[in-house]
Amino acid sequence: HPIGDVGDVRAETTALLVANGIDDGSQACGECKDDAMEMSGKGGDRIDLRNKRIFTIDPPSSRDLDDALSCTYLDNGLYEVGVHIADVSFYIEHGSELDKAAFKRGTSVYVKERECVPMLPTQIQEKCSLLPGQDRLAFSVIWVLKADGTVVETRYEKTILRSCIQLSYGQAQSVIDKKRGAEKSIKPNGHSSYAVVKDILELNDIAKKMRERRMKNGALMLERPEISYSLDEDRYPYKYEVKDRNDAQFMVEEFMLLANTSVASTIGEHFPNQALLRRHPLFKLDKMEKACAAMSEYLGFSVNITTGRGVTKLLHYLEREEKPAYLGFVSLCISALKRAHYFSASDYCEEERGHSALNVPHYAHFTSPIRRYADIVVHRQLLAAVLSMEEGPDLPALNAKEVEHLNDKKDAADKAQDGSNELYLWLYLKSREPEWESDETPRGCDMDGIVTGIGEDSFQVYISDFKLEKRIRVGGDMDKLESVPEGLALFDVVKVKVVPSKGEYPLRLAVEYVGPN
Repeated sequence: HPIGDVGDVRAETTALLVANGIDDGSQACGECKDDAMEMSGKGGDRIDLRNKRIFTIDPPSSRDLDDALSCTYLDNGLYEVGVHIADVSFYIEHGSELDKAAFKRGTSVYVKERECVPMLPTQIQEKCSLLPGQDRLAFSVIWVLKADGTVVETRYEKTILRSCIQLSYGQAQSVIDKKRGAEKSIKPNGHSSYAVVKDILELNDIAKKMRERRMKNGALMLERPEISYSLDEDRYPYKYEVKDRNDAQFMVEEFMLLANTSVASTIGEHFPNQALLRRHPLFKLDKMEKACAAMSEYLGFSVNITTGRGVTKLLHYLEREEKPAYLGFVSLCISALKRAHYFSASDYCEEERGHSALNVPHYAHFTSPIRRYADIVVHRQLLAAVLSMEEGPDLPALNAKEVEHLNDKKDAADKAQDGSNELYLWLYLKSREPEWESDETPRGCDMDGIVTGIGEDSFQVYISDFKLEKRIRVGGDMDKLESVPEGLALFDVVKVKVVPSKGEYPLRLAVEYVGPN
């Protein structure tokens, strides 16, 4: 049935969701488990952390506060660090109608026009989200760490907590940068601003050491800038900004990674056949071998980039030397990575279960249960491990078809999000057309592009200003170039024009070759 007009942001977003099989209709429904006993402290062995200094750090517009952090210095020079995750699995009974609906959706989907198509009903999100000043149930991973982040001890606890403050990444970064007035902007409930500031600085120091060690051991650091749009009241973009991630984001990420790897090791050990894990094979070797040869020619000396350690070493060199090829090489590496996916532990031998990009032997999704069904399954399996449950038909686990369903839903969500990003770039460029016409300039926006692929009838460029990678075809009746420009090589910087289509469906962005830089 008709969805709406071509070029209308709501209609285009709906079309994106429909094309990717994403249900944007009525929310999942069903009754959730009552938490009165747990909140009263009579619900078994749940630990009461409501007086502990715990806080969240998220984007300023975030609604789903899945995770919180705590940090306590111990007298022996060690730190007790906690990652506290919303205990969604407590509320959603395994096999209930609510559980089936959440599984069917598989994941929340983030698109710019409506921010989020949620996996869970709004009332469940609000009940679980770790909002400041509200008593909330959590599943906590608590470590004793050395100052360099080395794990001395790990334990898992079902907890009740009360976050003292909801911080944005910007606020946390101001603390890390020690900006004037940063402490005054932090007003936690029941705790001092000084104590929260101290926690953030200590967590950041530990996270930096952990991150450095991961990179040194061969983890990949494939960072591309993110584009943020300013939207009008109708959610149309009128301005954009390219943003790099900051230390506050890296800090939170580091402890989420540690939680995910800790939990993965635990459930993988307890349930070697049924644990729901996530693996990421490394590169498509044919692509990386071509990139290796091209990069060696570009730099004038031989490089080895067929391993994660080799890629990380080269990325550090390109960034340090401010080589124009840096972002193009990052883009090429991302496109050469094989697909990350969920799997049951019995699907692969021990040596093949690892997450190569992170360079860890076991990995699982645990830290985002409000928006990912896989995390709910992992929470159930972690509880079963803590309770010393054995493998078998009673263990909360997924069969092969169900695991593939979650992979398909994750892929569909990623495609919809990528499509939303391109839609908003199209809308932004389209809004600038009157400006181009008044200046008597050709349609489109001239930009620098980095060549990231060359074929017989096309070549590919990455445009860092728009975080956009597009193929330019040659030799066809509709193509403006008869052949690939002579002498064009991987990692060359060229001039291109980004042109929005005139308004036919589907909306597209074309990239035209202008000439060498």
